[in-house]
Amino acid sequence: MKRYFVVGILLAALSACGGGASAPPGSISAAANTTAQNLTVGTAMTSFSPLTPSGGTPPYTYSYTGTLPDGLIFDSSTGVVTGTPTTIYATADLGFLVRDANNEYASTSSTVSFTVAVGTVTSGSWTATGNMTLSRYNHSATRLQNGKVLVTGGTGPASAELYDPATGVFTAASNMQEQRKYSTATLLPNGKVLITGGAGVVTLASAELYDPATGLFTATGSMTTGRYSHTATLLPNGMVLLSGGWQGLTTVTVLNSAELYNPATGLFTATGSMATARLSHTATLLFNGKVLVAGGMNTLQPLNSAELYDPATGLFTTAGSMQAYRLAHTATPLPNGEILIAGGRDGHSNLATAERYDPATGLFTAISSMVTARAFHTATLLPNGSVVIAGGGGGIVSLADAELYDPAIGVFTATGSLATARYDHTATLLPNNKILVTGGQGIQYNTLNSAELYQ
Repeated sequence: MKRYFVVGILLAALSACGGGASAPPGSISAAANTTAQNLTVGTAMTSFSPLTPSGGTPPYTYSYTGTLPDGLIFDSSTGVVTGTPTTIYATADLGFLVRDANNEYASTSSTVSFTVAVGTVTSGSWTATGNMTLSRYNHSATRLQNGKVLVTGGTGPASAELYDPATGVFTAASNMQEQRKYSTATLLPNGKVLITGGAGVVTLASAELYDPATGLFTATGSMTTGRYSHTATLLPNGMVLLSGGWQGLTTVTVLNSAELYNPATGLFTATGSMATARLSHTATLLFNGKVLVAGGMNTLQPLNSAELYDPATGLFTTAGSMQAYRLAHTATPLPNGEILIAGGRDGHSNLATAERYDPATGLFTAISSMVTARAFHTATLLPNGSVVIAGGGGGIVSLADAELYDPAIGVFTATGSLATARYDHTATLLPNNKILVTGGQGIQYNTLNSAELYQ
C-alpha cells in the first residue's frame, strides 16, 4: 500500500468525483472537524465524522481523497470513519467532501491527518495461586462449564482434582478409572469431559467420562486402538477426532490411524487414516470445520508435513508443508481464522521460529521469531486476540520467561516471567480472563505441584 501521498487541489478532487457544479451560496454548508487521528495498531478507533452538513437537499453523500489505513472503513452515506487499524501507517492527509441530492457540494471540506503506530504492549504479570494436591506433568487441565478447572492424570496415581477460581484452591476429586499420563481430556457439549488413552502400566485403549453433576468418573467405550501422545479434537457435530500417537511401552509403534468418539452412543469407530504416522503433533479445528494436523514425529524423525481431516468425508488429505520441522510445538487458532504455529523441536534443538497457516490459501508463511526458543510450552489465546506463550524447555532445561504474540502486527514481545520455570505444564483460560498454569517439570526434572495465574 502507498503510505505517503499528497492530497491534490480540492477543485481537482471535486472534478474527479463528478461534482464540478458550483453550489448556490447558502444552499449546502458543512462544519469541518479536522482533528488529527493518531491511532494504534489493533486498537479500535472512536467513530469519527469529518463533516457535519446542513441545508441543501438531503440525503447527503460523502467522499474522500487519499487512502485510508488498513482496517478502517468509510461509510459514504453517513461520512463516518470506523474500524481497527491492522498495520502501521505513516502520517498522511485525507480530504473529505460532502454533496447533497442535487449533486451540489458544500464549499467547506475537511482535511484530516491520519497516523497509525504500534501500540504499547502491556506486560502481564504472574502470581502464585494455591498448590495442587499432587505434583504432575503430562497431565490435562479442562475448564468446565461451571468455570472450575478439572486436572487429571499425569505422573502418579489415577487421581484428579478441581481448581476453583473463586477461592484459588485445589481440592481432590474422585479418582479416575485408570492411571494415565500422555492422555487427552476433551470438554463435550453436554458438559462432561472425555478422557482417552494414555500410558499406564500398558498403553491404554480405555476411555472414561467425568460428570461435574456427580463428580464421578465412569467408563465409556474403548478406543479401537490403544494410544498415547495422541490428539483429541472436538468437531462441530459434537464428535471427537483422535489421531496418531504411540502404541507400546517397550516396542514402540507410531500410529497413523484415527478414530471418532460419538457421545450419543459412547462408542469409538475407525475413520480414515492419516497419510503419515505421527505423535507429539497438533490437531486444530479450523473455521470451516476441517482439522489441521501438523508436524510431530515419526519414530525418530521430526516432521514438517501437514494434512487436513474432513468430517464430511472421513478422509485426510495432504495440506502442504510447514516452514520448519517441528514436534512439541503449539498451534493456536487466531480470530481471523489463521493458525499460529510456534516453537517446538527440530530434532536437534528448540526453535524460536513461528509461522501462520492460512486456510484460504492452504499455505504456511514464516513470521517473526519468538523472543526465546522453546518446546513443550503452552500457547493461550486471550479474548483480545493476542496469544500468551509460556514456559517450555525439555530435559534439564526449563524456562520461566513468557511472551505475547500480537496478530495485528505479527510480533512477539516479552511479557512477565513465570514465578517458576516449567515445561510439560498446562495453561487454561479462566472465565475472568486470567490464565491458570499448573504443574510441569522444573529444573533438573523436578516435578511440580505449584500453580500460578497470568493477568
